Amino acid sequence: MFKIKNRVIYLMSFPDNDKGFIEELGKQVEVIVLYKKKCKAEVLRLKKQGIRAYPLDHAIYFVVRVIPLLTQSRIIIIDNYFPVLGALKKRNQTIIQIWHAIGAIKKFGLEDKQTVFKTTTDITRYTQVYQAIDKYVVASNNMGKVFERSYGAKEEQLLYFGLPRADHLAQQIQCQVDKKQKKQILYAPTYREDQEELPPLDLKRLEKELSDEYHLIIKLHPHIQHLMKNKQDTDFITWHRSDQGLDELIQKSDVLITDYSSVVFDYSLWNPLAPIIFFWYDQEEYDELIGIQNGLLDMELFIPARNTAEIIEQLMNPKVMVSETLNKTWNSYNDGASTQRLIDYILEILGETK
Repeated sequence: MFKIKNRVIYLMSFPDNDKGFIEELGKQVEVIVLYKKKCKAEVLRLKKQGIRAYPLDHAIYFVVRVIPLLTQSRIIIIDNYFPVLGALKKRNQTIIQIWHAIGAIKKFGLEDKQTVFKTTTDITRYTQVYQAIDKYVVASNNMGKVFERSYGAKEEQLLYFGLPRADHLAQQIQCQVDKKQKKQILYAPTYREDQEELPPLDLKRLEKELSDEYHLIIKLHPHIQHLMKNKQDTDFITWHRSDQGLDELIQKSDVLITDYSSVVFDYSLWNPLAPIIFFWYDQEEYDELIGIQNGLLDMELFIPARNTAEIIEQLMNPKVMVSETLNKTWNSYNDGASTQRLIDYILEILGETK
């Protein structure tokens, strides 16, 4: 029987989600990152800081490195659902989830409406992984309730620390829109399974009616970036193709247009006085297929736009109450000190096992 070592394993499936947390933790304890291939760029940066890292997608590494590390480390931090944890979790290990989003609009886990089409074996496997998680780091009571419904979490498992990924936004909150020659609109939709067309946004009409005052930046989800392959930038539209992160675009934008993406929670934290427009052209279909979190439609002044005309109408008559409400109810614990709170908690666990 191998002895559990006093170290931390970070399972990374989303790049740039920790926002410096791994480096800070690595200054005090041994941290090893196990990563998905789309995180290679961040892993290269971490390796320069002296952090060891191994790929999750490499079969030989998985057997030789990943499994031993997962079964012999005191703390495992995850940013997503990792099926392997259900079978490998040991009694004296602690698994902490720091989800890849501050909040949630679409349903997931046991609440995902596609779950009814899964086999009993599938659901048993999902539940086994959920039950392996010991603690959930959350930024609000709302997100805590989401994990109670989606993963079967208990109140005592919730750590109301705020998310490390939000610290840099909370530390430099913008309270009013900067004066620019033109206001910047960020359009950042999520993706649909098997999506082969861009959302039905009438770009020509937007340009005709808004180009004197606005510039539009379109940031597609990585899963659908191929849909802009032949698109050309114009004076009005920039199709965002660089590796620049979404947070950098958030900080440059005066208005956000999105759909069911969790970017709204980051945006409302950064600028709680900026308008957010929800382009829900397929609301009924999406709610039936995936599910939309309870309570959103009950927010005061929450009126989704169904088409381009309604988007223009909302831009002409902007309301910031939705952004303010989202920030107050989903960013309650994002105060810029989340990284330190989580590190202190981890050090406390490791100290108890020395």
